[in-house]
Amino acid sequence: MWEQYGEKNRISGSLSTGSANPVTPSLGASIGLSDKYGQVVGMSENHDLKKGYITLSGSQQDYDLQSVWADDNESGKRIEVQRVFNHMPAAVSRFYDPYAGSFDQRQLLDAFGFGNVSPAISFVLKPISYDLARANAIETSDLIRKSAYSFEIHNNNLRIFPEPLDGDAGEKIWFEYYVKDDIRNSDNANASLQGGVSDPSNVPYKFITYGSINQPGRQWIRKYTYALAKELLGIIRSKYSSMPIPDGEVTLDGEALKTEGREEKQQLLEELKEFLESVSLTEKLKAEAEEANAQQEVLAKAPLNIFIG
Repeated sequence: MWEQYGEKNRISGSLSTGSANPVTPSLGASIGLSDKYGQVVGMSENHDLKKGYITLSGSQQDYDLQSVWADDNESGKRIEVQRVFNHMPAAVSRFYDPYAGSFDQRQLLDAFGFGNVSPAISFVLKPISYDLARANAIETSDLIRKSAYSFEIHNNNLRIFPEPLDGDAGEKIWFEYYVKDDIRNSDNANASLQGGVSDPSNVPYKFITYGSINQPGRQWIRKYTYALAKELLGIIRSKYSSMPIPDGEVTLDGEALKTEGREEKQQLLEELKEFLESVSLTEKLKAEAEEANAQQEVLAKAPLNIFIG
């Protein structure tokens, strides 16, 4: 069942004719479940991640993204903002004055990628740790001593920092978002595929003829039929505890047959219940997890390639 979860028309013809198409094992429902988790962190491709922007106005910090963007571009639908691009300039661009020195000297340093790091009058190449420490000092200074570039968003109301100045009017701040209705509609459509298997309510269970049942199923039916017959015979025989015969009487075993038949029926039902639980989605996922862990343990003992260069 779980190998065909969400599929259509995977089996053609009668089950007894051997015309069932072979099903290639796959992660199946595990992929669908992981897509739902991946959607939250932007790692799923089921829904479009859209981009929008707001235009800054001088001395205005708060912007309602629903009215500024969604009303005009998404027909007023609710949007879910995933990321806001409001970053300060790179700290490395503020190490030195990139325009110190002659044009030829600046052009030479730009060719080596040092144009924004070291002025043309200095040719000292310091360790990367120095660059990281100084960049961290600049960013920490911006955070503590002045309003660093950041934002707050509550109920799609965006507040940006620092407060835009009159000279910032007309600049744009971009953001990424999902449309909530698209996610809901897509989920509902996947869950209610007509003809597709999504839960026990739409599994194509029909009246199955005995001839189309496989051998394990037939064997279970034989055992259950035998238990029913034994119970019925016990009920009939229990009407008379003994039967007279010439020169004596015969004691019937009706009560014993009833007890045996009911016990065998109960045992067969318990076996069927345990089997159905063993092929449930939960058990299938547990088996796949154990298989994956076992494969990792085997691969961990495999020798790694040695590259000599």
